[in-house]
Formats: sequence, C-alpha cells, structure tokens
Amino acid sequence: LQDMQRYELLVLPCMPHVGEDLAQRLRAYVSSGGKLLANYRASLMGPAGEALDNFALADLLGVDFHQDSPYSISYLDRLAPLFGGVPEMPLVIKDTSSGEMNPQNHTRQCSLRGGAEAMAWLVDPIIESDFETGHVVYHDHAPPGFRTDYPGLVLNQYGDGLVAYFPVPFFGGYARKKCPFLKGLF
Repeated sequence: LQDMQRYELLVLPCMPHVGEDLAQRLRAYVSSGGKLLANYRASLMGPAGEALDNFALADLLGVDFHQDSPYSISYLDRLAPLFGGVPEMPLVIKDTSSGEMNPQNHTRQCSLRGGAEAMAWLVDPIIESDFETGHVVYHDHAPPGFRTDYPGLVLNQYGDGLVAYFPVPFFGGYARKKCPFLKGLF
C-alpha cells in the first residue's frame, strides 16, 4: 500500500484476476484519495481463469456485470462535456490487437451502482459482420446504430478517491488505431 500511495494514478490495463489481497490494497489506496483507471477485463475472472458472475472489484468500479455484448465492436456516445477536443459523435471502440476482422474481445455490458456516474454510453453497431453468410460491411467496421442503456465510461467516487472504468477494450483499440479522439479521451 505504501508503494501504491506514491502514485497519483494507478492503471489496470488488463488484469482479469485480482486476488483478495490486491483488492483490499486497491480499495485502501482509492479510499484514501488515490485514483484508479481500470479497463475492460478488470477482476472478472477467478484464480484459475474461470469467469466470475460479477466483478471482484464491483464496489470499486461502480458497476455490476450483466453479459458480454453480442457485437465485436462498440461505440462510445454522449460523452460528458468535460472531454474537450472529442467530437460530439459516436467513437468506435474495436479491439484490433488480434488483427481479426471480428475481434473476440467484446464489450462488457454493465449496470451502474448507486453513486457511480456514466461519462459515456454504449452504442451498438447496425450489424455484426458474418463473413460466412455474406452479411458484411465492406469497411473496417459497421456504422453505429442502436443506443443502449449500458455505460461506456464510468466514474465512481470511492471514499476520498476516484475510479474510472472502461467496460470496453479501450487500450487494445487505441493501441492499434491511435485515433486522436481516443487519445483526447484518455
């Protein structure tokens, strides 16, 4: 915990399993005024790689897990006004780190817990490309289509600290595309 408190912000870019010891240290760090940025898979697996019913850090993240999106891409929309330089249009999130046309890392659909705030919402694409049947969009991805009630970026006050959580594979999508709008959001 003392090592953690030296930092203004901790980032969990891909940490599917969070053991109880680390979970307690993260809670203590944030509760005492620290800031945490968690992404996508954070704490949704057990020690043997098994899927959990809910995030081990659900209280810290400010969300409860429902299901994975049926779509391989998602869009962030209705971004909070504090993100200057980010256009008022849906921003595509596609985990292209695998190089697949339809990545396997789908967005986590979650609901907000009391006190947590959505800073963006998810929009599903018009279709999911299916190359075997020929139902495809001849572009890098399908356009946005349907607004959901699932948060795309969550801000949660925890004690004296803050947690920001992306239920989308944000870092995987940003690493490959390096979209200036996603950089501005980050």
